[in-house]
Amino acid sequence: MQDFPWKHDGSDKGSGFESDLIDYLSALKLRLIASVPGYHSGSNIKKWGRMKILSVLQDCVFDKEF
Repeated sequence: MQDFPWKHDGSDKGSGFESDLIDYLSALKLRLIASVPGYHSGSNIKKWGRMKILSVLQDCVFDKEF
């Protein structure tokens, strides 16, 4: 468990951990998809959980063998 300080609006400077995590995920071409409990609607419906997974997979191109 890790407690990260809130990032203030207008601040482009992130923590060292944030920069390292972004670089790591970008290098591996991974997406981090969070699951947030509750019901979501409107613009938030594709932001979390399985609906986010669905929207990410729709943008993917898979080999025929897959």
